[in-house]
Amino acid sequence: MSQYHFIKYCCYQLCNVFRSHEMEIDQCLLESLPLGQRQRLVKRMRCEQIKAYYEREKVFQKQEGPLKRSKPGKRQKVRFGLADMIQDAVIHHHDKEVLQLLKEGADPHTLVSSGGSLLHLCARYDNVFIAEVLIDRGVNVNHQDEDFWTPMHIACACDNPDIVLLLILAGANVFLQDVNGNIPLDYAVEGTESSAILLAYLDEKGVDLSSLRQIKLQRPLSMLTDVRHFLSSGGDVNEK
Repeated sequence: MSQYHFIKYCCYQLCNVFRSHEMEIDQCLLESLPLGQRQRLVKRMRCEQIKAYYEREKVFQKQEGPLKRSKPGKRQKVRFGLADMIQDAVIHHHDKEVLQLLKEGADPHTLVSSGGSLLHLCARYDNVFIAEVLIDRGVNVNHQDEDFWTPMHIACACDNPDIVLLLILAGANVFLQDVNGNIPLDYAVEGTESSAILLAYLDEKGVDLSSLRQIKLQRPLSMLTDVRHFLSSGGDVNEK
């Protein structure tokens, strides 16, 4: 078989592929063609794929019923809720946007997925300005998330001393414990500015390390007392 007849045979086989809408081509068959012709055939195959796709879409739309079509050339805008937008703005320190969103009706008491407040985000991302704005708008400085972490816990863990100081001045309770029984000071690394601020505050309040230990034991001891009272009154710990 001459080269001309071989190429003609290959083209015939490829045309059959296109007519049947089978988009898989024998690689050896394709590579046997000259480069220019190969490129044209691949381009044609891609066009056939797109055509087949739109034909399937038309069938699907007829089955699903008429769909609302957008006007040609009109861009589709994705809209996010105020709660999502204000969280993103707090994280990225877009302070003007936060103020604008609050003006437009965004709730300063918005909760994030972990159950924390926007103040928790400020503590995590060291956004002091917005933290002060939120506190002025009445956001609870002692709000605890699903792990009982307060903004103070986060500020200490992330060593954001400006937030730590702001929360103290706003009356934050530095003795609140998380699910593991830890207070914010437990997460402040020794020698950091956050640790120094908390220790100075505790010293000013007359709380030494021994007193601090007693404070941390109050909740477990209270729970133990409750359990003993429950058992003495005839309660069954195995009852569901």
